Amino acid sequence: MPSPLENAVETLIDVFHKYAAKDGAPTMSRSEILTMFQKEMPGYVSVRNFTLMSNMDMNNDGDVDFLEFIIVFSSLTIVCNQCFVEHLKKA
Repeated sequence: MPSPLENAVETLIDVFHKYAAKDGAPTMSRSEILTMFQKEMPGYVSVRNFTLMSNMDMNNDGDVDFLEFIIVFSSLTIVCNQCFVEHLKKA
């Protein structure tokens, strides 16, 4: 049985390929990214995330590949952890 961390890694891979595969390319377009955020992270969809989405395409080729996807989600995880730590300090 996979550990929670193994499940998290597998989930990231699965979600990327679920949305990237819609047009047959190994990348995600802006519309695929928006759909992914709306369906997979409805609590995070806001004006802030539209800025995040535009920053995902680091090489400005118009698509987000898996490396770009993972880098952004790593950054998002860091920010969420910082908020979690601050919340713990206040509790």
